[in-house]
Amino acid sequence: MNMKNISTEQCKNRAFDPQDSPYGSRNYDPDVLQLEEKEKLNQHKIVLRHENEAYMYNHPEIRGLVSIMLRRNKISRRHRYFLEKKPSRVEEVQELCAAYFGRPRGTIAAELLDYLLEIKHQGAIVAELRREVASTATEAVEKPLDPEHRQ
Repeated sequence: MNMKNISTEQCKNRAFDPQDSPYGSRNYDPDVLQLEEKEKLNQHKIVLRHENEAYMYNHPEIRGLVSIMLRRNKISRRHRYFLEKKPSRVEEVQELCAAYFGRPRGTIAAELLDYLLEIKHQGAIVAELRREVASTATEAVEKPLDPEHRQ
Protein backbone atom coordinates (compact mmCIF):
# COMPACT_ATOMS: atom_id res chain seq x y z
CA MET A 1 0.00 0.00 0.00
CA ASN A 2 1.46 3.37 -1.00
CA MET A 3 1.14 5.88 1.83
CA LYS A 4 2.66 8.83 0.00
CA ASN A 5 0.34 11.82 -0.05
CA ILE A 6 0.53 15.59 -0.25
CA SER A 7 1.80 15.93 3.33
CA THR A 8 4.82 13.77 2.65
CA GLU A 9 5.75 15.87 -0.36
CA GLN A 10 6.68 18.59 2.13
CA CYS A 11 9.44 16.31 3.40
CA LYS A 12 10.72 15.21 0.00
CA ASN A 13 14.22 16.59 0.58
CA ARG A 14 14.49 15.39 4.14
CA ALA A 15 15.86 12.24 5.73
CA PHE A 16 12.41 11.30 7.03
CA ASP A 17 10.24 9.08 4.85
CA PRO A 18 6.90 7.99 6.32
CA GLN A 19 7.17 4.66 4.53
CA ASP A 20 10.25 3.71 6.53
CA SER A 21 9.53 1.41 9.43
CA PRO A 22 10.33 2.92 12.82
CA TYR A 23 13.94 2.42 13.87
CA GLY A 24 14.27 -0.35 16.42
CA SER A 25 10.80 -1.80 15.80
CA ARG A 26 11.31 -5.52 15.55
CA ASN A 27 7.72 -6.53 14.88
CA TYR A 28 6.51 -3.46 13.04
CA ASP A 29 3.21 -4.15 11.30
CA PRO A 30 2.11 -1.29 9.02
CA ASP A 31 -1.35 -2.81 8.62
CA VAL A 32 -2.28 -2.31 12.29
CA LEU A 33 -3.18 1.35 11.73
CA GLN A 34 -6.02 2.43 9.51
CA LEU A 35 -5.21 4.72 6.57
CA GLU A 36 -6.63 7.76 8.38
CA GLU A 37 -4.51 6.96 11.46
CA LYS A 38 -1.39 6.57 9.32
CA GLU A 39 -2.01 9.95 7.69
CA LYS A 40 -2.52 11.60 11.10
CA LEU A 41 0.65 9.96 12.38
CA ASN A 42 2.62 11.11 9.34
CA GLN A 43 1.24 14.64 9.70
CA HIS A 44 2.24 14.60 13.38
CA LYS A 45 5.78 13.47 12.41
CA ILE A 46 6.04 16.34 9.92
CA VAL A 47 4.85 18.93 12.46
CA LEU A 48 7.20 17.52 15.09
CA ARG A 49 10.11 17.64 12.67
CA HIS A 50 9.39 21.29 11.81
CA GLU A 51 9.16 22.15 15.52
CA ASN A 52 12.49 20.43 16.17
CA GLU A 53 14.15 22.25 13.27
CA ALA A 54 12.76 25.59 14.50
CA TYR A 55 14.11 24.87 17.99
CA MET A 56 17.55 24.00 16.61
CA TYR A 57 17.53 27.17 14.50
CA ASN A 58 16.63 29.30 17.53
CA HIS A 59 19.21 27.58 19.76
CA PRO A 60 22.51 27.43 17.86
CA GLU A 61 24.29 26.52 21.08
CA ILE A 62 22.60 23.09 21.05
CA ARG A 63 23.63 22.49 17.45
CA GLY A 64 27.10 23.71 18.39
CA LEU A 65 27.50 21.31 21.30
CA VAL A 66 26.44 18.35 19.18
CA SER A 67 28.66 19.44 16.27
CA ILE A 68 31.68 19.92 18.50
CA MET A 69 31.17 16.55 20.15
CA LEU A 70 30.82 14.77 16.82
CA ARG A 71 33.77 16.53 15.18
CA ARG A 72 36.36 15.22 17.53
CA ASN A 73 36.39 13.21 20.70
CA LYS A 74 39.22 14.88 22.56
CA ILE A 75 38.62 12.69 25.59
CA SER A 76 40.17 9.71 23.85
CA ARG A 77 43.93 9.33 24.13
CA ARG A 78 44.14 8.74 20.39
CA HIS A 79 42.07 11.86 19.50
CA ARG A 80 39.94 9.79 17.17
CA TYR A 81 36.66 10.85 15.64
CA PHE A 82 33.72 10.40 18.00
CA LEU A 83 31.87 7.80 15.93
CA GLU A 84 34.75 6.59 13.81
CA LYS A 85 33.34 3.08 13.91
CA LYS A 86 29.92 1.75 14.82
CA PRO A 87 29.68 1.35 18.59
CA SER A 88 29.39 -2.24 19.71
CA ARG A 89 26.76 -1.32 22.28
CA VAL A 90 24.52 1.62 23.14
CA GLU A 91 26.25 2.12 26.48
CA GLU A 92 29.49 2.92 24.63
CA VAL A 93 27.89 5.99 23.02
CA GLN A 94 26.44 7.02 26.38
CA GLU A 95 29.86 6.67 28.02
CA LEU A 96 31.53 8.79 25.32
CA CYS A 97 28.85 11.48 25.67
CA ALA A 98 29.14 11.43 29.46
CA ALA A 99 32.93 11.73 29.26
CA TYR A 100 32.69 14.57 26.75
CA PHE A 101 30.14 16.60 28.70
CA GLY A 102 31.72 15.68 32.03
CA ARG A 103 34.71 17.91 31.28
CA PRO A 104 35.13 21.28 33.03
CA ARG A 105 32.39 23.75 32.17
CA GLY A 106 34.93 26.40 31.15
CA THR A 107 36.48 24.09 28.57
CA ILE A 108 33.12 23.31 27.02
CA ALA A 109 32.15 27.01 27.10
CA ALA A 110 35.39 27.99 25.32
CA GLU A 111 34.83 25.40 22.58
CA LEU A 112 31.22 26.48 22.15
CA LEU A 113 32.25 30.14 21.95
CA ASP A 114 34.82 29.28 19.26
CA TYR A 115 32.15 27.39 17.31
CA LEU A 116 29.61 30.22 17.49
CA LEU A 117 32.22 32.77 16.42
CA GLU A 118 33.28 30.47 13.58
CA ILE A 119 29.72 30.39 12.22
CA LYS A 120 29.50 34.17 12.81
CA HIS A 121 26.61 33.91 15.25
CA GLN A 122 25.76 37.10 17.11
CA GLY A 123 23.48 36.99 20.09
CA ALA A 124 23.12 37.03 23.83
CA ILE A 125 24.60 33.54 24.13
CA VAL A 126 27.92 34.76 22.65
CA ALA A 127 28.20 37.59 25.20
CA GLU A 128 27.30 35.22 28.03
CA LEU A 129 29.89 32.66 26.89
CA ARG A 130 32.55 35.38 26.64
CA ARG A 131 31.86 36.37 30.26
CA GLU A 132 31.97 32.76 31.38
CA VAL A 133 35.22 32.00 29.55
CA ALA A 134 36.80 35.18 30.95
CA SER A 135 35.71 34.35 34.51
CA THR A 136 36.98 30.78 34.13
CA ALA A 137 40.35 32.09 32.94
CA THR A 138 40.49 34.51 35.90
CA GLU A 139 39.71 31.70 38.36
CA ALA A 140 42.46 29.56 36.83
CA VAL A 141 45.01 32.36 37.32
CA GLU A 142 43.87 33.01 40.90
CA LYS A 143 43.96 29.32 41.90
CA PRO A 144 47.40 27.71 41.61
CA LEU A 145 47.43 24.06 40.66
CA ASP A 146 47.44 21.48 43.40
CA PRO A 147 51.01 20.09 43.65
CA GLU A 148 49.63 16.58 43.05
CA HIS A 149 48.24 17.63 39.66
CA ARG A 150 51.36 19.43 38.41
CA GLN A 151 53.32 17.70 35.73
